[in-house]
Formats: sequence, structure tokens, C-alpha cells
Amino acid sequence: MSRLLPVVLTGLFLLVGCAGSERTATPAPVEMPEAAPTGPAFTTFIFDNNQLTQQDLRTGSEQAMALQGRYLGPKAISPDGRRLAFVYFWADSTRLALLDLNTQTAKPVYATPGEATFTLAWHQKGDRLAFGHFLPRRTSEGVQMGNGDLLTVRADGIGVFRVGCSVSKAVHVWLPSGSLIVGDGKNLYEVGPEGCATLATLPAQKLHHVTYAPDGTRLAYIKRDLEYNRTTRQYEPDSTLTLATYIGANPQEIVGDDYRARNLAWKPDGTELAFDVRSPDNAQVRLILLLEAATGKSYYLNQPGEQGNPSDTHPAWSPDGERLAYLRTYPDGTRLLQVRTFSDLTTGTTTLTELAPGDQWAGWVDEQTALLRRAQGTMELHAIGQAEPIASFPASQTFLVAWPQ
Repeated sequence: MSRLLPVVLTGLFLLVGCAGSERTATPAPVEMPEAAPTGPAFTTFIFDNNQLTQQDLRTGSEQAMALQGRYLGPKAISPDGRRLAFVYFWADSTRLALLDLNTQTAKPVYATPGEATFTLAWHQKGDRLAFGHFLPRRTSEGVQMGNGDLLTVRADGIGVFRVGCSVSKAVHVWLPSGSLIVGDGKNLYEVGPEGCATLATLPAQKLHHVTYAPDGTRLAYIKRDLEYNRTTRQYEPDSTLTLATYIGANPQEIVGDDYRARNLAWKPDGTELAFDVRSPDNAQVRLILLLEAATGKSYYLNQPGEQGNPSDTHPAWSPDGERLAYLRTYPDGTRLLQVRTFSDLTTGTTTLTELAPGDQWAGWVDEQTALLRRAQGTMELHAIGQAEPIASFPASQTFLVAWPQ
């Protein structure tokens, strides 16, 4: 045992000496987790320099899509919210494309020479789209429908078929029954989707601001006519807001010429119609009326004379029908974009933003978010309850649609 002790001690000494002479190892760098996306939870599609571009607003990333052109309009979202039909111009043709918002792919489905005017109408199930197009022809009687056609296409972009109409080149609505409401600029017709067999006719030369309920069952319009005044013994112009069935049957006069009804907007479920009218107490003030379509009863959104006689105009329903956006203008010129939330019994009305001269409402994006076009051409996304815009787009970009993520 005594002879082994020096060996063990020597070995221990050597180990201690080696440890003291080694360099300390550099610790491996700690990888920091990537910062979570901070932008609003939307994917947007824009035309930027004649290129359809997809933007992820959460991360700020962009991706060019395989479609080039200049957005021309119109556009229409399908009832199920899955697809957007839109019209653009490229080379020498006006073209129709379908954007699948789930797969985030765009597919051109139709083209016609020249810069044509298009109308779009989705089937209630969202599985088919009807579209009309014509080249505007200016005459002494105004703009007429030149060369064009009426067609349908499946929602996946496959199978374009002619409806078969020879005169009508504009489509207004695809009825739940399967028939179409089309027009030639003078009359509205209910026709079959195959062969264009006429089922009913509505003379439309005196009808203005024609607006169909989303379900296609009701029609609102301003009828402009000359009425004979027995007191003055003269014919005087009269504009009457009228509610009728989809082809004009059973017309019901809502308000007459004294009210000057304008800016008709149907609630998404078709149960109410919002519009603005001249106040019965002050011809300089306009107010928003809400009409219950089933009963014919109407009520003011805000009572006349409230809060300094502001004017309320241009109502616009949110996609779920729970909110109504509108423009409020005070006598001193102050303009506010306001939102009434009908389910909120405590606050009710929210000011989304103040508007400068030239600023315009540009539509709802979803139930909580609205789009605003500023006078200089920029576009802004505004969320209810937030003072500043959550996103903005320069005037060089044309905003197409936003898809919640």
C-alpha cells in the first residue's frame, strides 16, 4: 500500500496541472427566437405596377402572383366568402379572373377585346358566377350597350357558357329560383340561365339607383316621373323611393319627393334597407332611415335635431349586419366616419376616424375592419376601437381585397 501512494499523488498532481493550463471553452451562442409577427392578421391582394401581388400584413412579406394587368373593376365576393371575381385590363383585352381566397390563387377565365364594362352576379350557393359585358357606345341619347354578351362560369373557373341573350348584356342578380335578372338599359327581364327565355319584364327607364336585396327577392329603386300638380296646373318632377318584388310587382311607395331619398343599402340578410333622406325639420340636414322590409315600418338611426343638427349620410352595413357605418357632417364642416353597433347597448356609436376634404369610405373588410380612401389616393385599414390605421397602402397600389388570417 505504501508504494502505491506516490503514484496516485503524482497522477493527481498532473491532472491538476493540466486543468490549469487549458483555455476555457467559448460557450455556444444562444439562438434567440424569431420575433412574433406584429402586423394585422390579414393577407391582402393588390395591383402594384401592373402586377397582382399578395401581401402578408403580419410579417410584411410580399409575393408576386402569376397575373399581370391594371385593375378595372367591378369586383364581387361570393356569398360563401371563398372567392372573389374581379375585372382587369391587360394588353388589348378586358379580362375576368377568379381569386380563390382559401388557396390564394388567381385564375383568368375570360377575355374580350377592348375596354369593356362588366357586371357580375353570383349564384346564391356561390358555386357559379353570371357576368355580362359590353363596349360602351356614346350616342345623343346617352351611353348605350354596344357589342357584348351574357355568360356563366363555374366557381372553379371551368366551363364558360353563353346564356343566349341577344339584346341584354348586363346582369343584376341571380335569383334563388335559378333565373337571372338582366337588362338592356331600358328594361329589366327575368330570364332562364340557359337560352335566355323571358319570364317577366319590368320597364326601367324611369327607375334609378336600382338596388336588389342580397337574396334577390326584393328590389328598391327611386322612381323619377312627372306628376301633375292640380294647384299650379303644371307637371313637376317627382322622385319616390319604392320597394317591390324582384321584378317590380306589388310596388310600395316608401317616401316621396320631399324626402329626396338617396344611397340605398340593403342589410346582408335582406331584412332591412338603410338610406338617407332630407330632414322634415331642416332641408339642409339629412338623416338615415332604416326600413323593415317585411312590415314597411321605418325609424331614424338618429333623431332629428340631435347633437347640433349634423347630417348623417351614406349608410353601409357590415358583412354580419351587426354594424352600420355612415358619414356624419356637422354645420362647421367637421366630417366623421362613424359606426353604430346595434348589439352594443352601452356605447352604441363609435367614431372610426375624422375625414379631411376628399376622403371617402371604401367599404368593409370584415365585421371589425373598414377601408378608407384618403384624398391623396392612399388607402387605410381601420379597426373599430383603434385611433390609428392598422395598415396603409400608397397611392401607387390598387387595393383589391383583404382576407382575414
